[in-house]
Amino acid sequence: RVVLAPGARRQELARLLPPLLQAARLLGARHPELVFQAAAVDAAHGARLAAAAAAAGVALEVCPVPLGEILPGAALYLGKSGTASLEAALAGVPSVLLYKISRTSYFLFSKVLGLGRRLAAVGLPNLLLGRRVVPELLQRRATGRALFREACPLLEDAAMRQLQREAFRG
Repeated sequence: RVVLAPGARRQELARLLPPLLQAARLLGARHPELVFQAAAVDAAHGARLAAAAAAAGVALEVCPVPLGEILPGAALYLGKSGTASLEAALAGVPSVLLYKISRTSYFLFSKVLGLGRRLAAVGLPNLLLGRRVVPELLQRRATGRALFREACPLLEDAAMRQLQREAFRG
């Protein structure tokens, strides 16, 4: 199982769901045995997820449960870099993170916080570990193809998955 977590806010869905679905389509073509799941916070959110997945040609199981209920046992988490990524790390699920905000917000954050210079990471697992363990795709790099390229080694190489899991336990 691969858990997709674009977030629940409309802006998150608009920015993160298309690359997540593109990556799912590419991963599904390479690994037809994969099952893709997403947690829905409510019926409207579930309907948006299901409609977008159908339009993208991705078989997505939309589960009307909290994310924490579908994470245990998942092979991979692909999604936003916020608290959901921390939940995935705590569940020991290997992950690739996406982060996209508006250009204006990114510009302001980059000037104030020094994104890309001082901050080594923005994902909560990486920030808490003090090093980059989980791949992060930020802004223009947060594409479906880039996500696919980062996800394949985690799906196909048990040693890579184990390295993340060990870091999460440390």
